[in-house]
Amino acid sequence: MSVGRRFATDSQTLTLNCSNKKIWAQIAVHHLCSAHANTGYIMSAHLSLEPEEDLPEIEVRMIADGDFGLPRAFRRQARVWSEIEFTEYLNKMTRKVAIHPLEAPDVDFDLQLPHRGAPMRQDIMQIAHAFMLRRCLGKGDERFVFVLDADPWLALAFVSAFAGWVKQGQADVSVVRFDKNKSNNQRNMLVGDGRASLASATGLEPAALNALTARQRIDETDAAIEKMRRGHIPGTPFSWPFHTKSEPNRQIRPLTDKVAMAPDRRARLMRLSTLRSVDAYFHKVRSNVRFASRPAHTPSNNNRA
Repeated sequence: MSVGRRFATDSQTLTLNCSNKKIWAQIAVHHLCSAHANTGYIMSAHLSLEPEEDLPEIEVRMIADGDFGLPRAFRRQARVWSEIEFTEYLNKMTRKVAIHPLEAPDVDFDLQLPHRGAPMRQDIMQIAHAFMLRRCLGKGDERFVFVLDADPWLALAFVSAFAGWVKQGQADVSVVRFDKNKSNNQRNMLVGDGRASLASATGLEPAALNALTARQRIDETDAAIEKMRRGHIPGTPFSWPFHTKSEPNRQIRPLTDKVAMAPDRRARLMRLSTLRSVDAYFHKVRSNVRFASRPAHTPSNNNRA
């Protein structure tokens, strides 16, 4: 049984509840994850928190080394944030947050610094994550597909880590973005439009499409996408016409698209470029892991969560 060699990578910002004596403080932490597309197996997951470092000690070392006067790439402490810089970053995150006046007394957007450990720089975490995934996949001659969220640093990290594989034709990398702000009704309407577009592109009636097996439907979809991609400049974004509820208005940008790539392989890459597996994992984290819930601080409970 083939399980595929496709992986989806995305990140989210978790607002974690971390106790500090009597008060539960909220700490913003980036969570980066790569999931196997077909099984949902988590290949690699990282939090942007270094438990063996502490912000005050980092600050002292950075001042002693003169890091604050250097570009970050040339610093001795380039891997982690300084306390001053991370405080400025948190203030920037919450500066433009707007909330209804009636809800304002019950909500506290103040994000705290970690009480232990130090936050890692996101770009450093991304490149380390990509190289860790490459190590986990071994040194075989299989062909892999890596689907990434539309984060420019994440794309650079994966292209750097898998450059040799891409050059040898063993890896394809694509970037996906979609409209995350659609309501449930809007998503359902787009799904209906997508089914109509598939019927039009394949020349099959909706009833005939529903009667197809999974393999036949894939073949019909790939053939339709192959026709649509004719004349497209390699590497340019492609708007997926057959909308899905989980990823409405999906746009795909293949980073490894070459003129020499076979049209059927290019069409298959478009179809396989989805973040569903990793997004499903993130949804479970936000819904079921208690420390990742987002509490409100209210005056009635003395500002405790």
